[in-house]
Amino acid sequence: EAGVDSPMNCAPKAGRRAAAIMGRLLRRQSSVAQAPGLRSYPVIGSMLNLPAENVWHLQRRAARANAPDIYLMFANGYSKMGHFYTMGFPGVGEGVHGTIYICSDPEEYVQVIRGEGLHPSGAVETQWPSISALKRMPGADEPGGATRGALNIFGHGEAWRQERMFFQQDLQTPKAARGYIPGLAKAAQLASRGAPACADSMDSFAARSSFDLFTAAFFGQLIESADPATPSLPGNLEFAEAILDATMLLVPMLQSPVEMLKDRVGVESADARLLRDKFSVTMEHASGLVRSFVERWEAGELNKYEQASYLRAALDRRLKNEHVTEEALVGISFILLAASVDTTSSLVNWTLLQLAVDREAQRKLAAELQRELGVGGSLTPEVTQSGRGQWLPYLRSVVREVHRMRPSIPVSLMKRTATEVDMCGYTVPAGSLVMLDSFSPQARRHGRPASSTQHCLDPRPRRPRRPRRPR
Repeated sequence: EAGVDSPMNCAPKAGRRAAAIMGRLLRRQSSVAQAPGLRSYPVIGSMLNLPAENVWHLQRRAARANAPDIYLMFANGYSKMGHFYTMGFPGVGEGVHGTIYICSDPEEYVQVIRGEGLHPSGAVETQWPSISALKRMPGADEPGGATRGALNIFGHGEAWRQERMFFQQDLQTPKAARGYIPGLAKAAQLASRGAPACADSMDSFAARSSFDLFTAAFFGQLIESADPATPSLPGNLEFAEAILDATMLLVPMLQSPVEMLKDRVGVESADARLLRDKFSVTMEHASGLVRSFVERWEAGELNKYEQASYLRAALDRRLKNEHVTEEALVGISFILLAASVDTTSSLVNWTLLQLAVDREAQRKLAAELQRELGVGGSLTPEVTQSGRGQWLPYLRSVVREVHRMRPSIPVSLMKRTATEVDMCGYTVPAGSLVMLDSFSPQARRHGRPASSTQHCLDPRPRRPRRPRRPR
């Protein structure tokens, strides 16, 4: 029986629109080069190629509970097809099959990067659930507004370039990062107190801790959502819950053919509506935080953490950049919050897990931290400036090794080809989505030996002091 958000209730207009879209997808699909690939089917792509324990469920609730292991999905493709192949991922890739190209050879992939030009593409453009939710929010068509500013980040035109050039300053350089260390250290200290109470839900603890760390760096504010025993303002907790709930919705929606089809015909599903509601709550609270911050910045009332925050530096730079409005800063803060929580918490989760099963690495790391920082000590800018970047070398090695074994996602880069490109002996048409899979050549769960690739040293697990390949 058709529900309220079923395409059946939108006929015949939605039916005509769906037929037109399918026609365009089929025509586009016919031009895709015949590179080797996993078997793919219209609408569902290559999901049926997954191992038995990851068989796709089309039901919405089942999909959320049993979403495919994306690491195993890519490792399985590499095992069957090697360094270059195609996969069907509807909603993300091209055509009715959702064709994407997977490359595990960085020397071949560099051709995609070299041909990008002034407005390169990126993974964020594939986030159709987020794009659709933002387009349905008020202000999506208002230049300079918060929603429009957030949407600009999902493109790659001139508006994207201006915002990207603005917000990446004071964010990526080591010198800028050192300025956020006091706030980050204080937020981490407060968050760590909540770990014992969250022993049965460490994934939630990692996500809340990541949220607290980012808000400390961006706003210079200590939200304190990770420790259940710490009082926190209700609005801040609602803010944290909304952004965490939104990130939990995104991946199942991206992997669902049903969600993709509903979106393509203009139907807002229950999950899409919930995502939009969570985005609205997040945007509203981010707007309040930015406006309050601006008022205190103008009045000279910022505390020491706020003085050292990213937003304070951005406000100083905004005085010289008329293209970035206060509302655009709200949109930028919203996007950075959404992007930071899931990726940071993923690395924290895997680090905790790997240390838990490797007592020797755990012991060495604890010894280094106590030796360098003292018992109960804290990381400071002075510590990070010592040794010309060699501070806490074992911690650095642990983080790098965990990220090698289990990155936040198995692909390092996702880009569309600006022109036709020859890769691994095959022609990739212009406009194709090509992913760099840096995880699978090192994985041990498939038949193809990881040591067979020239780009990896010995891939044995958990070697924090792994030597680096000479440059």
